[in-house]
Amino acid sequence: MKKKFFAKNFFMFVFPILIPIIILGSLSIIITQNYIVDEIHKSNQVSLRQTRETFELIYKQMNTLDLTFTGDTTLRGEVREALAQEDLVSLFPSDVYHIQTLLDSMVNSNANIHSIYLYMENDHGNFLSAPVGHARLSNASDTEWFDMMEQENPYAQNWTARREAKRYRAFGDKITLVSLFRRFDNNRGIIVLNLRENHLRSLLDNSISYPEQSLLVF
Repeated sequence: MKKKFFAKNFFMFVFPILIPIIILGSLSIIITQNYIVDEIHKSNQVSLRQTRETFELIYKQMNTLDLTFTGDTTLRGEVREALAQEDLVSLFPSDVYHIQTLLDSMVNSNANIHSIYLYMENDHGNFLSAPVGHARLSNASDTEWFDMMEQENPYAQNWTARREAKRYRAFGDKITLVSLFRRFDNNRGIIVLNLRENHLRSLLDNSISYPEQSLLVF
């Protein structure tokens, strides 16, 4: 009897205390979970916005180069004439030097960009290369882009390719690039913007907040 009486009074005393504790505890868990989820969403939004802005900047730079040539026929003609010269020393009249400076500044100001090539049809394989300067297919360390251009559908104006390029002509060490191709001047010229794949991968990895998360990039 005493045990039943004690148990009965114990539960009658404890239950009124447990109920608010359970309710408050549940609310606390829900609030904490919502806070964590909200913070993850905010962090994701910041990371994704930064990633988007980086890619937008890259495409904006490509558009700047494209507009520079499609919108200025005089400049385009001067670059074509300079690249057609057999003597590479004569490649740099003032306007062409301005273009080379523009290419160099784009590469030097964005760590994601490995290099930029600007080619217009000529008999000597001459092209502008940033940050190297003027170059020739016969002695350049990276010429795969030219072969890819030759093999691509002639009606394609823009395409992207993942490829490997030699760091130096005399050594076998290679770097993986993501190259953006854009034709201009009735397909007689092309701009190749080469991005460092490891930088892009790191950029996307930093946008992931937890192991199971994935990103859809299109």
